[in-house]
Amino acid sequence: MSMSMPARPRPPHRPRLKHARALGGFTGITVALLLTSLVSVPALILFLGSAAWADLLVIQSTAGIGAVLVLFGWGVTGPARVAAMDRTNLPEEFRDSLVIRAVLVVAAAPVVALTAIVSSRLSPVDAILGSVAYLLPSLGASWLFIGVGSARLMFLFDVAPRIAANLVGLAVAGLTHSVTLYLAIQLVGGVVLVVCSASVVRKRFGRPDRTSVSRLATTLRYQSSGVLSAIAGSAYTNIPIVFVGAVGGARRDEVLFAFRILRIAITGITPLTQFLQGWVPRRDSDVVQQLKRLRIALRLAAATALVMTLGLASLLPAVSSLVTDGQIFVSFDVSAAIAIAVGAIAASQITGLVCLVGLGRERAVAVSTTAGAIAGVALMLAFNAFAAAAGVAWSVAVAETVVLVVQCAALRRAMHSLEQSAMRAAATPGSRRPVEPLAPASPGKRDTASRVS
Repeated sequence: MSMSMPARPRPPHRPRLKHARALGGFTGITVALLLTSLVSVPALILFLGSAAWADLLVIQSTAGIGAVLVLFGWGVTGPARVAAMDRTNLPEEFRDSLVIRAVLVVAAAPVVALTAIVSSRLSPVDAILGSVAYLLPSLGASWLFIGVGSARLMFLFDVAPRIAANLVGLAVAGLTHSVTLYLAIQLVGGVVLVVCSASVVRKRFGRPDRTSVSRLATTLRYQSSGVLSAIAGSAYTNIPIVFVGAVGGARRDEVLFAFRILRIAITGITPLTQFLQGWVPRRDSDVVQQLKRLRIALRLAAATALVMTLGLASLLPAVSSLVTDGQIFVSFDVSAAIAIAVGAIAASQITGLVCLVGLGRERAVAVSTTAGAIAGVALMLAFNAFAAAAGVAWSVAVAETVVLVVQCAALRRAMHSLEQSAMRAAATPGSRRPVEPLAPASPGKRDTASRVS
């Protein structure tokens, strides 16, 4: 009698390897963006001059304010919402967002262009061209790619078109010294990005059902907290750059360069934030696992903030002189303010966009950013009276600190509530109570999980 061989056990699932790949992918994207930024800053200063480069930054910041309105909160709550959403709802979620954002970009473009004309020293044609070029990427699908944890899709259909446009634009600027041609190439890159993103979402996740006015109205309602957070956050990060560009005085280029480094530093921490946005609010988490993930995220937030603050405060003065070949030097008073701001942002991106949004506390994020906006704009006007452009940098540092403090207080209350839920679940034998995936999945297709209050 022959004996059959026992079936070979299948290798166990290795979630750590999957997480490492996702984090590695997002890190690779960030490295590519950082290298492009580090190359483009000195190259544009060399090819177009420091004054023209500063004006390009002002236009980019002005468009950034408009892009916040166009994104309508999907950049804030979108990744975590997608991570917790049933995949069958993704086509409708993206289609609804694209319709709304397309209407908003048409409305925002004239206002952004007019503001750019007033606040920069470039020609009206260049200001209009730059405004549209820097607005278009807000119609992309990066928030959806982050939510599904696909660094590959994000690189191919969002990041690659931007990098290609930047590099080709630099080559043309080096040959022609033309701001207009550089911005025209950025515009072409933006169009390619939008078309490719929409096409791949439709191909990968399916065709959406037909929409309706009532469905779009529902979508607008549940995005209200996200868009409020985004608008308030933009108020104390982009408005100061536009303000300095208009009335910055003798230290205008110095402070604008420091703000550019702030943006590059924020880009450097996005891989961690993007990975955590798709990991902390995952649908398969019970209460105990959710608490464990939240605590890990908070430890990472503290460590990242400390490293970023100390590193920037000590290195920014030397780096500014080196990168600009001595044309711009960031003094310690400005570098200290920028370092504090970056440290607070590094922590608040995790406490807010990952932890609070992952617990369904979008309103707490909106409250924190509103408090930061009020403090930042008020201090920007007050500090400018006696500290000029350097005072604006300190207003951003204070605003970001206010945001972090308010978020930490809200998160402490939310985690206490979650701990109480964990204790109740532990008291019930065999209970594994899932945490709700942060927000409604999509109008008309709601998830049925119940929220842990």
